[in-house]
Amino acid sequence: MSFPLRARASCIAAFIAALALRAAAVTRLPSADGQFWDIQDTSTWSQDSGGIATGGRANPFNGFGYLKMRTKLFLRQIGLTRRPIWIFHPGIDPNTFGYRSKFPSLDDAADDYVTAFAHPNLDGTVIHRAWIYLIFAVIGVFVLFRRNRSAALMAVGGVALAALLIQVGYFFGAMGTQFRFEHGPIVFCMITFAVLAKLAVARLRHRPAG
Repeated sequence: MSFPLRARASCIAAFIAALALRAAAVTRLPSADGQFWDIQDTSTWSQDSGGIATGGRANPFNGFGYLKMRTKLFLRQIGLTRRPIWIFHPGIDPNTFGYRSKFPSLDDAADDYVTAFAHPNLDGTVIHRAWIYLIFAVIGVFVLFRRNRSAALMAVGGVALAALLIQVGYFFGAMGTQFRFEHGPIVFCMITFAVLAKLAVARLRHRPAG
C-alpha cells in the first residue's frame, strides 16, 4: 500500500521534529579535545560517576567508573560507610483526602517508638544498619538450603535468599540511599535470625553431655 506524497512529507517532518526535541534535551559539555559530551543526566551522581555516559573519544563509556559509583552508593544504602538516613518518612504528599488515623494514640506511640532510636532528623543509628541484618541472611542461605532440611526450613532459606537478591536490584537500580528501602529485607533477615536461633538452641539441647 503506497502513501500519498503529503502523508510521507508529514511523517518526515514529524521525525525531524522529534530529533530536534531529543537534541534539545541533551546537555552538551565541552571536552579536552574540542568534542562534546552529550549526557542526559547532569546530577551530582552523573558528574561524580567517572564518566559513565558515552560521548566520543574524549569521554568513552567507563564501565569501571559506573561500578565504582554504584558500589559507593550501595555501601551507603546498607549503612556500611554512612549512617542510614530517613528511617521513615513522616509525610510525602498533602493529605487532600483528609485521611485520619483510626487510632491516633497508637499512631503517636508508634512514631515515638521509632523516633526514639533515631537522630532528630530521622537518621538511623546502629540498629538501622542493614549490613548487620544481611549477615544473617547470608548465614541462613548456607545453613537452611541443605538436602536434609525440611520444606519449611528451606522456605525460610528462600526468604533469606530473597533479602539478598533485593540488594542486587538496589545495587544497579536504586535512585536514592534511604533506610526505608530496607524495611522488607530486614524483616526477612529477622525471620531468618529467629529460625537460626531456634535451630542453635535445639542443637545445644540435644548435644550429649560430655
